[in-house]
Amino acid sequence: MTANTGSTSMYTMAVDEANGEILNDTIYNRNLALYSKYNFSIENLYADNVLDTMTQSALAADDEYDVALPYLAGAAMKADSGAFMNLYDIENLNLSKNYWDQNFNTPLSLGDKLYFTTGDIIVSDDDVLMMILYNRDLADDLGIENLYDAVTNAAAECSGNLASLIASNSEAASEAAMSFIKKLQ
Repeated sequence: MTANTGSTSMYTMAVDEANGEILNDTIYNRNLALYSKYNFSIENLYADNVLDTMTQSALAADDEYDVALPYLAGAAMKADSGAFMNLYDIENLNLSKNYWDQNFNTPLSLGDKLYFTTGDIIVSDDDVLMMILYNRDLADDLGIENLYDAVTNAAAECSGNLASLIASNSEAASEAAMSFIKKLQ
């Protein structure tokens, strides 16, 4: 299940048909080969709010969806809601294989739990990268602390685990972000 966004990048796990576009047809042909080899299929389902739809389904235990592609930022907030399976508990799912994104799995593991992953089957993660632009001169002029040092120090305190950093500093991070935004206004 993916979002009803109209964004081509969100439909890259599966496409309904070949249409002459290189990426679309590559995904289509890849999936045909996988369907034949491993005897499964992917049905594209779309929802206006993927996170709410899959959470309701999971909490109702109706097994309607096997895989969902919600935006990570929203999904991370519901990691402990019971809507997600610990991927490390799935027998025969070897997350150390090279087709799983280790740069994603390692920092988003919460101890012995991993609720989200990505890998070669999803190409949209390369299209929806997020970044923060930081103007050092403006920050200096406004008396804002060096963000590079702040992030490095906070990460070191949390043993480098991004999920722990977010969870342990969510209130402080929100306050710092709001303070930074207010100084820019």
